[in-house]
Amino acid sequence: MQQAPISQADRLAAAARIKAIGEGNGPFSAHDADALHALLHDLPEQGSTASFTFKRSGPKTRGAAAGVGNVDIDGREKVSKWAVGEKEFRCGAYVVTRDGKALYLIRHVGEVDADYQDGYLVKLERGLTGWNAYLNKPWRFAIGPVVITIGGRFVFWKAGR
Repeated sequence: MQQAPISQADRLAAAARIKAIGEGNGPFSAHDADALHALLHDLPEQGSTASFTFKRSGPKTRGAAAGVGNVDIDGREKVSKWAVGEKEFRCGAYVVTRDGKALYLIRHVGEVDADYQDGYLVKLERGLTGWNAYLNKPWRFAIGPVVITIGGRFVFWKAGR
């Protein structure tokens, strides 16, 4: 993931604005979207990309615990990513991509709030009527140990007021 030259304070401010936009079921503050745009408008624009993410579990360990007996400890999950052409910006639990003058794709990638799920994609777009947010929940299919993720389609989620 390519990191844009943005200060840590601006990254934290952007994460706070994204969280404010995503909270609640009603409209979000257009002021938050304007402030986010002011922070991120200098990001390089996304071009053609291709990426693959590989996940695998580490080795399991077996041992004995006093008073418990035999125990199995699962190894840590290892994640590898290969990408070409990505221009992403990481801020807190989010990855942001600029895809036009006032169009941002925001993906939640960390556990911050139970209401969010890893991989959800939000499109934040400024149109003629103001800021709108669209939600895209990917479809996931598992075939044995292989998990295939296919992007869904964007549906209107909420508007900025």
